[in-house]
Amino acid sequence: MVKWRRANKWLQWLICWTVGWLIHGTGGLPVIAQDASDAEVRRRLAFIEERLDGHQQHTEIWHGAWTVINGGAAVGLAISAGLASSSDDRINFATQSVVALIGVGDQYLFRPIPGLDGANPIRTLPDTTSEERREKLAKAEAILRASAAREAERTGWIYHAGNAALNGLAGTVIGVFGDTKDGIIAGAAGFLGGIAYAFSEPWGRQQDLRDYERLAAGLSAAKSNRWSVASSGGALMVRYHF
Repeated sequence: MVKWRRANKWLQWLICWTVGWLIHGTGGLPVIAQDASDAEVRRRLAFIEERLDGHQQHTEIWHGAWTVINGGAAVGLAISAGLASSSDDRINFATQSVVALIGVGDQYLFRPIPGLDGANPIRTLPDTTSEERREKLAKAEAILRASAAREAERTGWIYHAGNAALNGLAGTVIGVFGDTKDGIIAGAAGFLGGIAYAFSEPWGRQQDLRDYERLAAGLSAAKSNRWSVASSGGALMVRYHF
């Protein structure tokens, strides 16, 4: 009983710490002012839609590129494992195929990236009455907060600890049951790939939330300096907004 109470206290502390980290780490949680005029609600909606649309193309390119990378690796390595003549190669390819498949799962099941469709999910909502527009704004704010929280994850220890644990485990399996050198290379390459996966996501989403909070408080939004990726004429362009 004593051990359970102690464990329960630790669990409560962990939940409170996590919620607090999410709130402060993403710049706070804006709340729709109950006395905000309908014109103010429309203004905030327009601001959020503009910012979500500003990241849409980069998000789509990121999502599509990593689907090809992770999905292609999962299938290709699985085939290579089936065709391999040595047990070391079979273990190496099969283990890396599982890691790549987990990457696909992260994109589509475990952590789908917010804002993939820009502001389109918001535009389709009804807004004929002021109450409907308030509900629409609440959902728009939720996407904005989720996008900012997602960006904050890549500099947090939880993501990088998980990345290190997953690829460290994969490298250990390969090294123990197959070739040690292959295990070291696979673990290191997978860890670096996980970092590239996180840091190639769109930048500036936390700044969007901070700018929105300033707008909601009646202040002018700060300049949003951020990198983005866009396509034009079949070519990719990297842009810096300032």
